[in-house]
Amino acid sequence: MKQTHPCIRWIETMATRIGRRFFRTKPGELGSKPFGLKAKIALLIVPNVVGVLFLSSYLDFHLARKDQIDLYSDRNLYVAKQIDLSIPDPRDPNHFPRIREEMEEWLLSRPSLMEIDLFLFTASGVEVVVSTSKSSNHRTDLRLSDNQIRRLRNDKPFSGLREIEEDQLIETVVPSHVGRKVVGGIRVTSSLD
Repeated sequence: MKQTHPCIRWIETMATRIGRRFFRTKPGELGSKPFGLKAKIALLIVPNVVGVLFLSSYLDFHLARKDQIDLYSDRNLYVAKQIDLSIPDPRDPNHFPRIREEMEEWLLSRPSLMEIDLFLFTASGVEVVVSTSKSSNHRTDLRLSDNQIRRLRNDKPFSGLREIEEDQLIETVVPSHVGRKVVGGIRVTSSLD
């Protein structure tokens, strides 16, 4: 007679006991009842639990993504407002080097920031006066609709998600002030990576 390891014997004994208890069989029978009430209930509950777990993980992933977008949008809003507070009058070309330096400091301090643009309102729309970017191949065009320009003139910031090639960028645009007067805007673009 072949000897089995005590651990294997214990596992076999426990499996037999669990099987008898679950299927209510006697020691000599081999599962005369194919499925008892407990097995049917278990087979009904298990797919529901798996479905709920799958659904909750799916929703968690998408809600976490939305929270990440909101967080980056809020950060961009903060950066743009800080730039607006710290720069001199953007209408004076003599101040452009100081404004560019301030923007470059913000780009270096935040790894997710891709570019910052300062633009002024003109009769024909908007004109970018100072623009800084981390890389020359990541430049995005400044396209504002009439509605967005109206919002900026009414001192209301806005932000949105933009896809360029395979990158997702968050653009936040806030009004630029001289005193209380809105003279243009500041666009901060950051990557979600």
